[in-house]
Amino acid sequence: MKLLLVLLVCWIHSRSTVPLRQVVMGLMGQRLQATAISEEPTQSLVWKQWGIAGGVLVLYALLMFRLSSLTWGLWYDGISLLTLLMFTEPILPAEWAGMDLSVAETGVSLQALLQRWLNQWISPLFWYVFLGPVALLAYGIITIIVPANAQEIGYRQKLQVFMDWVPGRCMALAVALLTHFMARIEIIEQRFLVFEDSIPMLGTLVQLGIQAELDHGSKPEQTASALQNLMHRVGIFALVVLSLLTIYAL
Repeated sequence: MKLLLVLLVCWIHSRSTVPLRQVVMGLMGQRLQATAISEEPTQSLVWKQWGIAGGVLVLYALLMFRLSSLTWGLWYDGISLLTLLMFTEPILPAEWAGMDLSVAETGVSLQALLQRWLNQWISPLFWYVFLGPVALLAYGIITIIVPANAQEIGYRQKLQVFMDWVPGRCMALAVALLTHFMARIEIIEQRFLVFEDSIPMLGTLVQLGIQAELDHGSKPEQTASALQNLMHRVGIFALVVLSLLTIYAL
């Protein structure tokens, strides 16, 4: 059933024009900002936010446990689908194709797009497939509490890095496999098992993959097209692997 829900979510996102995830994130983000403004940013406020998040997660887990045995699990699957729609949003092909970047330079915009791609599509689907809707909600809550543009390194940011570590490494490995794996082994060996943000390594592998497919004198539109094609193949590869896991392993 997980496989059917994932495929249904992909279909709904491809057809829908309502950014449900953006609406949810906006509402919850405004609530957190209002709380931070009304109260001093003390340690007690941080623990209050985590306490509310933990309470919501426990209630959700109890609700899903109760619904799993009712009406053949249809209510469970329905709420799982709604949770998937709330916390996932794929990167549109036009966003990859519209980028004008040079593979010879560090693309800050590329890393920002890869961060979005990991936070709102790859990691949520990964945790849903492996641990179910409760893990998906936990990841969504962490994504809301930890700002995407936070520069300071604290335990909240480390928790975000921890949740993205395995999905990010899987996507980096997928990029290497779909480009020139033998030429990327050195990077994989040096950085694959290091506990750090996945985006720098993923960005490096993506840029090397684009550079390998293009001439040094390539035009910006050719680079954007190569990036779009590469990320499209990586996305399909990820869905195929997750589908196989839901069929044979989970």
